[in-house]
Amino acid sequence: MYVASLVIVGDSLTIEQLSRIPEVRRFQQYIQIDTVTGKDLTPAVNFWRRHALIARAKFSTYEAIEGYPVVILKWPGKNSSLPSMALVTHMDVVPADMREGWTYPPFSAHIDDNGDIYGRGTQEKSVSMQQYEALMRMRKQSSALRDVYMILTPDKETGSRNGIALFLKSKTFKEFRVGFFLTIGVPSSNENIALLYRGKTRWSFEVKCTGPSGDSTLLIDPAVSADGTCGRFYMSYTKYRNQQYEAAEKLEFCDMDNITVINFVGPKVNTLLGVIPSTINLYYDSFLAVNTSFAQFEKIVYEWLKEAGPNAKLRTLLRQEAGPESVVDDDNPYYDSLQVASTNLDIAFCPRTASQPEEAAYVAAAGYPVFGLSPITGTENLVHAVNERLNIHTFLDGITIFEEIFKQLFNLSPDKVSNDPSGYLTPKSN
Repeated sequence: MYVASLVIVGDSLTIEQLSRIPEVRRFQQYIQIDTVTGKDLTPAVNFWRRHALIARAKFSTYEAIEGYPVVILKWPGKNSSLPSMALVTHMDVVPADMREGWTYPPFSAHIDDNGDIYGRGTQEKSVSMQQYEALMRMRKQSSALRDVYMILTPDKETGSRNGIALFLKSKTFKEFRVGFFLTIGVPSSNENIALLYRGKTRWSFEVKCTGPSGDSTLLIDPAVSADGTCGRFYMSYTKYRNQQYEAAEKLEFCDMDNITVINFVGPKVNTLLGVIPSTINLYYDSFLAVNTSFAQFEKIVYEWLKEAGPNAKLRTLLRQEAGPESVVDDDNPYYDSLQVASTNLDIAFCPRTASQPEEAAYVAAAGYPVFGLSPITGTENLVHAVNERLNIHTFLDGITIFEEIFKQLFNLSPDKVSNDPSGYLTPKSN
């Protein structure tokens, strides 16, 4: 049986009282399921199976590749002939370990004295639970005009190639007749909510540096050593990244379109005391500014490679194009509905690009309008970080925000929506 909060959440409630709210308890239970990339997702699938039964939603899974289940919950609407809506979030999370410096175990969902819930996925998996709770509250009042699907994917953190990418090509998905997608967004440090309407082209690459090995008592010429070569590349990268950081610091939260995000995400080297390594690998992840083409950025990176020396080689690990962008004006009824919700909530929804396009990029490339949105405001972005956490009040406020959003989106008048969803997309510009 579904149990909802029977109290009005306010500042007068103690942390102990807040922690007993049913919505909070369900969120904690979900965070306590370890869904680190590569692990068996059966416990998460069973969690959603139980909650679909409670919600009286139709439950199903789609598994094109063994070990990569896509979970689907369907809420039938009053008129199933209308284009449906899909809410896409993900079950998987990046690794987390106490040895990295976590204050509390990363899968404990511990609530501290400030009401912060600690755990890996609290700023991402929270969106799935906020959507579920909002749908349950709406169901108790009235059903939506059209069918609604919650789609939970297995591999967003590793590129989405075995989950949403294959599901979108399936006969099962085609039968859903989806007209619009809502995916996960990003936390906001202020009171605005980012509305992600397009992605940035992603390029992940490896730089391999080689050189002579030897005893660590030697001074090998840095012009030819592996560490000297990688060091020069790293210095060029750092100079460029610092320029982008300084430019970003002068911009508002939703004005990041023309900033290229690039980060060094780790080295790989055989470490043995007393031995100078002959090979060092460096790994980088980049998301290109809207006004920078791949060819332009590739030229910049290969200049760094040239400066590093002939012993540096580059290998592309992942290149994902941004894809088409969703229309952000009154010609798009889905965007117009979101603006109505924004007005009713008295919260600004500001359109901006996304630095992590994975699932949304596949959706847009398949010809569907898609916006990314996370109802997490006044919160430091700690996605994938040590001590990732979300305050109870912020979590509960997000449910209310989704209620209003869903009220507008799910009940769009049929005469406002085209049967061809691709009409709400514009071609990519880089």
